[in-house]
Amino acid sequence: MQPAVFVAFGVAFGNIEREPSERVPMYDLCQAWNKALRDNQIQIQLVHWYRHTGNFVLYGIGMDVKRVSDSLESISKRKFAVFPWDAFVTWIEAAKNATKSPPPPVPGRRWTPGRVMDTDPSGPTPPHPAAAEPICVGSLAQPRLRFVWRNDLLIPGTDKLDKGRREGGWGKVAYEMQREAGGCWTARALSSGDGLLRSAAELPSKLGVAVFDYSAENLQQEAGL
Repeated sequence: MQPAVFVAFGVAFGNIEREPSERVPMYDLCQAWNKALRDNQIQIQLVHWYRHTGNFVLYGIGMDVKRVSDSLESISKRKFAVFPWDAFVTWIEAAKNATKSPPPPVPGRRWTPGRVMDTDPSGPTPPHPAAAEPICVGSLAQPRLRFVWRNDLLIPGTDKLDKGRREGGWGKVAYEMQREAGGCWTARALSSGDGLLRSAAELPSKLGVAVFDYSAENLQQEAGL
């Protein structure tokens, strides 16, 4: 059976407000979840993560987006926005092109591009809610994904983000979309999605183009499935 590669973004993985000592290391979290998947004979393996905000790459045998979403929720008790690798790569490239036309600048702030994502595997194209400061909703969208901007506050006199004045962070973006459309949403800076893809592609034994050349048997052996 042909192996499939997915990206998954967990809900409520904020890291700005937490001290490093309060975070569960991603390595430990992935090990625990992978063990739970194996124990339940679910042929999914988390193989990579990026930063501490719940950005993962995984692969498995005989899986689609809904089965991956349901399986991750069953073993983690968290919601995830899951997408096929190829489809997400295509969307990220389109989103990067959209960053060439940011909204007008605002003194003391900096526009940060991002995306808001629906955790419903069969969700429609997200609506275009009215602007709610400091958010500007973009026109680029497809089922379960919409491009957004956050107008982040800067430390006075610098070009650095003021982490002490986040105005709700990306959680506010997800909240505004949930208020408009219902359901469960999560949002991230574009850099987290692009970084996840770039860092995963640097793992030749796991991901990148070579993963699509793996036989199911070899994939199972490498993933421990």
